[in-house]
Amino acid sequence: MKINNGVYLLLIAIILTSCHEAPENIIDINSFIGEPKGIIIGFVINTDSLALEGAEVTITQGNLNYTTDDKGNFETSQINVGMYNIEIEHPDYQTYYERFSVEDGVIDTLYFEMLDLGSVDIKFVFVSEGSFEMGDVWDEGNIDEKPVHTVTIDDFYLSKFEVTNEQFVEFLNQNGNGNEGGENWLNMNDSDCRIYETDGTFYSVVGYEKHPVTEVTWYGARAFCEWAGGRLPTEAEWEYAARGGDLSQLYLYSGSDDVNEIALIDIGDTYQIGTKKGNELGLFDMSGNVWEWCADLYNSEYYSESPNTDPPGPVTGSSRVLRGGSWYNYPNFYRSSNRYNFNPSGSESYMGFRVALD
Repeated sequence: MKINNGVYLLLIAIILTSCHEAPENIIDINSFIGEPKGIIIGFVINTDSLALEGAEVTITQGNLNYTTDDKGNFETSQINVGMYNIEIEHPDYQTYYERFSVEDGVIDTLYFEMLDLGSVDIKFVFVSEGSFEMGDVWDEGNIDEKPVHTVTIDDFYLSKFEVTNEQFVEFLNQNGNGNEGGENWLNMNDSDCRIYETDGTFYSVVGYEKHPVTEVTWYGARAFCEWAGGRLPTEAEWEYAARGGDLSQLYLYSGSDDVNEIALIDIGDTYQIGTKKGNELGLFDMSGNVWEWCADLYNSEYYSESPNTDPPGPVTGSSRVLRGGSWYNYPNFYRSSNRYNFNPSGSESYMGFRVALD
């Protein structure tokens, strides 16, 4: 649609379909951009005729934020070319997060899929495929962070926050506190556990509902992820996402070179998720709060033999990888390349996890 000043109106049409109505739940975004000056009049969103009613769509770029009104519509003006974030919330589906590019002179169609909410609401961030230098690129780490090597990661999703006590309570109330590897998924015998059971029902300690769950074994973390429709991230996926993916600014920690911007230090306990600044992808607490279980077995020399594309971790080993450091550690442990490992049947007050999706 050409208008008088020689630029085109940017139209975005969004179509949502539910899992129950079609094999794929499609969000179809069509971008029409005109003249080479990169001036765009605005977004026009109308969700009145969506197959999936009740969705709230938010588009952001920097400090700009556009959200559909109570009628499911919004219009904007003076939108620039560049990268945008789109977030779609619906009470019956997992919150969807994606980045898309508005380019000059390009007509583009993007397809997104809305996933069933399942039993627990987890916000996910899309991590776009890309390559990075994995390991101690700052030459400040340990021997198991070397050699630095190029790794390519495929698209995946990662939960925006660490799994919380209240989310793990939902899992326990549906599945019980199972036993794998000779231990219960959640070590409720430890006084540091923030979940308790009364008359067969599990509860979070008041005030800790939105703190990351701790005292959970690797088996318990895996069981939760599978119940939520996902999996644990691989170690390589975790580091790529912690470093900011394809938006990485090569910070020492996840989201900053200043540890105080992204984590609370010396407080002696966990803290509410999302309290501090997120990283380039909008992931929070990847440095600090709690260590996070990864899918991989641990091998201190794995980087010497790791494949270059989506490394799955070694095939043998007795311990599992954890990443990110915790409230219990000095900031040196918060570095995005730092590695740790632990018995998969073990649990501590400084160990938790987050969920990945393909």
